[in-house]
Amino acid sequence: MTTQTHTLGIDFGTSNTAAGYAVDGKPKLVKLAGDQTTMPTTFFFDFDSRKTLIGEPANQALLEGLDGRFMRALKRVLGTTLMHEKRQVLNKRGTFVDIIAGFLREVKLRAEADTGLTFDNVISGRPVVFHGAGDPREQQAEDDLRACYIAAGFKEVSFMDEPEAAAIASGALEQSGEVGLIVDIGGGTSDFSLFRSGENGVDILANHGVRVGGTDFDRAINIDRVMPLLGKG
Repeated sequence: MTTQTHTLGIDFGTSNTAAGYAVDGKPKLVKLAGDQTTMPTTFFFDFDSRKTLIGEPANQALLEGLDGRFMRALKRVLGTTLMHEKRQVLNKRGTFVDIIAGFLREVKLRAEADTGLTFDNVISGRPVVFHGAGDPREQQAEDDLRACYIAAGFKEVSFMDEPEAAAIASGALEQSGEVGLIVDIGGGTSDFSLFRSGENGVDILANHGVRVGGTDFDRAINIDRVMPLLGKG
């Protein structure tokens, strides 16, 4: 007897992550942490317990001052040479592919626990640009993310531009012929897409993305406004 497989949609974000699947043609978010359908894309490697914490527990470990290493915004590492450099993480050496795959594997397990379904396939959101049009790291970033999903246990991986997914979620498919603008300001990138809805889906008329997001604003505020108060010259 074969087990029926399903496709899980994952928005692996710079700051937060969410996942969902289709029920009778309608999207439904899965619970990733208690009743929460999103969780922070953060990691904490606890030096005392030798355990890896993700999401809100990772944030709390940082705030409580536990002895360990905190990581966030790893999506911005995709496409760079840092992705495949090995580093010591707790009891073993690994790459950022291994670290991100561990996070995505946990998302898969939590989605399966919440729904009782088996998710062997994934459709992942991706920004219009990871680094910039014509940048050789652009294709490498998608290849890196695909490798992370495969290492996490998914058999088939496909991608959809995040603004297109947002247009579908907004109900665009129910308003054929309508023209709209999607503005997606994320933690690491900002995307702008002009689309027209049609009977067969969303037609993207124009796309533009920049590698600037909320993380950059946080950094600018901290360095320019807060750190001088703490002694930065």
